[in-house]
Amino acid sequence: MTLPPHEMRRRDPAEQIPAEPLPATVAGGFTLAAGGDLIGPGRPEMPLADPGLAAVAELFRGADAGVANLEQAVFDLATFPGIRAAENGGGYPLAAASTVPDLLELGVTMVSRANNHATDWGAEGMLETSRVLDDAGLAHAGTGRSRAQARAAAYRETAKGRIALVSVAATFTPMSVAGPPSADAAGRPGVSVVRAAPVNVVSAEQMRVLLEVASPQGLDGNLDSRAQGDENDLTLGGERFRVGNEPGLEYAVDANDQFELLRAVRAAKQNADLVVFAIHAHETRSGSGEDHHPADFLVSLSHDAIATGADVVVFTGPRTPRGVEIHRGKPILYGLGSLFLELGGGGSAEPDTAHALGIDGEALTGSEFVAQRFTLPDDWYTGAVAVTEFHGGELAELRVYPLALTRSSRYRLHGHPRLATGADATRILQAIAADSDPFGTEIAVEGDVAVIRA
Repeated sequence: MTLPPHEMRRRDPAEQIPAEPLPATVAGGFTLAAGGDLIGPGRPEMPLADPGLAAVAELFRGADAGVANLEQAVFDLATFPGIRAAENGGGYPLAAASTVPDLLELGVTMVSRANNHATDWGAEGMLETSRVLDDAGLAHAGTGRSRAQARAAAYRETAKGRIALVSVAATFTPMSVAGPPSADAAGRPGVSVVRAAPVNVVSAEQMRVLLEVASPQGLDGNLDSRAQGDENDLTLGGERFRVGNEPGLEYAVDANDQFELLRAVRAAKQNADLVVFAIHAHETRSGSGEDHHPADFLVSLSHDAIATGADVVVFTGPRTPRGVEIHRGKPILYGLGSLFLELGGGGSAEPDTAHALGIDGEALTGSEFVAQRFTLPDDWYTGAVAVTEFHGGELAELRVYPLALTRSSRYRLHGHPRLATGADATRILQAIAADSDPFGTEIAVEGDVAVIRA
């Protein structure tokens, strides 16, 4: 019997966590190669037989499955009937449809798509990208015509077992959130998200100052006022402040999103031999982009996903490789940086953005426009490929290969992955080890590779 709304109890995510998660059942020696964000390739690169890229491809092609985060649309603009969305995740990265077979040749067989760039070209671009990926046979998860489709796992058959991928974004554009159907309307196409609203925890004295600021701005209970709340919990200009003992940053996480995500993981494990849970998130513990510690809610969500049945958790979004945690014998990769970072794309400048920045877009090529718009730090051109090996369904070894992406004024040569060596490799691996230390992870650096053994 369906309960009336006022009697329906609040969904508790813990209800989805079994007493014991189903074990992985992949055959012995199964390997998964995981890479970071794919902004690029814009056009096929594998036919050019570049030795540097070939060495990276060998890691993916040598694994039984390869996963990365597709942070761009993929279709041919000449035949696409849609337009750029007014809201975007920081640009409109776009790749030709011919790059999808190229990714498969690279060894990337599954991609997560729940991220802040999924609807840069509107829902039409998101769905057209799905069609292109489906036609090429590249498994993808994290987007769909409804919330249920976006939550659902994608599957890939391998000789050693069926692999499932569940994808979610904590960082996303407001317009991209997938929605469920109602009695009189279809579901809303979009992205699988976990909504986590930041809460600024302040002292009582700090709150008194905020109230002084808020009072002239309509702290009167009217829904149209910029200020809402009281001396304990105040929303001002879209920011929430709460009095607490330890000032800092917390997140109010949507319990229903957690419930549905854990249910998706549980369902995936019931239908697969190994589950990968992919999270795209820029949120940090302090809120600073320089902070290498993930927000606490992301750590908790990762732990809950493993308790529900995930075998590998892969984070994307952080611009540089981050730490590794082994939780209940399962690896959590808190960031892999970029796998490709091709900015420019060879397209024209975006008129609205150029106008806002005071740039004469018509005088520049697409690559020149991006070069003027973005000045990225050197460490953003780093990444990592993590190769995880399982025996008897258990983690046997994890090897992390550092990447140094190319820097060039020529678009075609810019942002391509290379295996880092020597001092570059040491610097990247030492940073990964430092970020892993709070999790108690023991990392052995062997030459230009970091190794974690069960």
